[in-house]
Amino acid sequence: MMLAMQNTGEMLSIRPVTELDADHWIDLVNALADYEKLDRPTPDAVERLKAHALADAPKFTAWLVWLNDKPVGYCVFFETYSTFLAKPTLYLEDLFVHPDYRGAGVGRHVWNALEREVLLRDCGRMEWTCLHWNMLGINFYEKRGACNLTDEWRNYRLVAEQIRERQEAGA
Repeated sequence: MMLAMQNTGEMLSIRPVTELDADHWIDLVNALADYEKLDRPTPDAVERLKAHALADAPKFTAWLVWLNDKPVGYCVFFETYSTFLAKPTLYLEDLFVHPDYRGAGVGRHVWNALEREVLLRDCGRMEWTCLHWNMLGINFYEKRGACNLTDEWRNYRLVAEQIRERQEAGA
C-alpha cells in the first residue's frame, strides 16, 4: 500500500516483510525492545523470527513501514478465534514507529491499514496489550476508541520452561 503523506510530499509504504528487507525489520524489533526496556531477541530468536515470518505458511504477518526509502516502523499480527463471536480476532502483537518519525501520521496510517485488514478478514474484533507506562501508546489507542479491559480480564502467562518442568514432574 502506497500513500502520500499529507502536506509533505513524502511517500509512505506499508508492505509485508520480505527476505530482502528482513534485517531492517529486525533492526526495528530491536528498537522496540530498547524502547520497552526489554532484552533484544537473541541470535537464535532472530533466525526463528525471520523463518516464521517468511515461511510458506507464516506463523504471523509482519508489515514493514517505509517513509520514502527508509524503514520507519513495523507491525506484527495474527489471528486468534472467538468462540462467542464465532469469528476470528486480529491480535496485534507489535505496532512500532521509530521515535524519530512519530507525530507525522505514520502510526495513524498503519492503524488504518490494520483496521482495513480486520474488515477484510471478517474479524469480529482486534485486540492487543500495552505496557501500563506507555502513555503515548495508551493515548493513541484510546483516541481511536479502544477500551481498556483491565477491569474485566487478567492477562496470564506460562513460559515453555515452566510447562516443561510441570510435565517432567508429572503435574
